[in-house]
Amino acid sequence: MWFTNKKLLSEIAYLKEQTAEYENIKQELKEEMLYFLLSKSGYTLEANHRFAAAIESEVEDLKGASIEDLILKKSLNKPHTQKFLSALKKTNHWHGALQLKTKTDRELWLRSIVQPVNEDIAVFSSELTRTISHSRDKEDMLAALSRSSAVIEFTLDGIILSANDNFLNAMGYSKSQILGKHHSIFCDLEEANSKTYKEFWSKLKGGALSLTALKE
Repeated sequence: MWFTNKKLLSEIAYLKEQTAEYENIKQELKEEMLYFLLSKSGYTLEANHRFAAAIESEVEDLKGASIEDLILKKSLNKPHTQKFLSALKKTNHWHGALQLKTKTDRELWLRSIVQPVNEDIAVFSSELTRTISHSRDKEDMLAALSRSSAVIEFTLDGIILSANDNFLNAMGYSKSQILGKHHSIFCDLEEANSKTYKEFWSKLKGGALSLTALKE
C-alpha cells in the first residue's frame, strides 16, 4: 500500500508539473500573439491589447462583439471562413487564415489557431496582411507582365512548361508544338551542342527559371 501511495503521489506531482507548464505556455501565447476568446455562439468574451490594436479598437469595446461582425463581409461565404465558423460551432480545433475588418474597414488577414477551452474557443493569431498584400502585388505585376510581354517558362533542365500568346505569336508556334519539348528546339544544332549553351542551363539549376523577352 505504501508503494502504491508513493507511485500515486509521484503521478500527481508529475501532472501538476505538466499543468503548470501548460498554463505558462498559454499565458505566454496570450501575451505574445493576437489573442481573443469566443463563446460557442461566437461572441467575444475577452481579448488582449495586441488583437484590439490590430482591429483598431479598444479591449473593452470588443467584449460582447459578434465574431461575424468582425469578419470581412465578402469573405463570409469563402471556404476558409466557413471552416472557421464550423469549428467554432462544433468547438473543434482548427488552424488557417482568418479575414477580418478593422474599425476603419481595413482588411486584416490573420493566421489563426482555434483551440477549444472547456465550452469556449481561444483564438491565437499572427498578422498576415503584409504578406497577403505583397503576394497580390506580385500576382498583379506578373499578370501585367504577361499582358505586355512574351513569356515562356521552363524547368531547370530546359523543358518547356508554358508560354503565353505573345510568345507563341512572336515565334509562330502553337502550345501543342512546344509544351514538354526542350528549349533547344529554338536553337540550331551547332548552338544546342555548344559548351556555352550547356553551361547556360547548368548555371540556372540553382533556382526556379522563368525567361522573359519583352514584346516588340
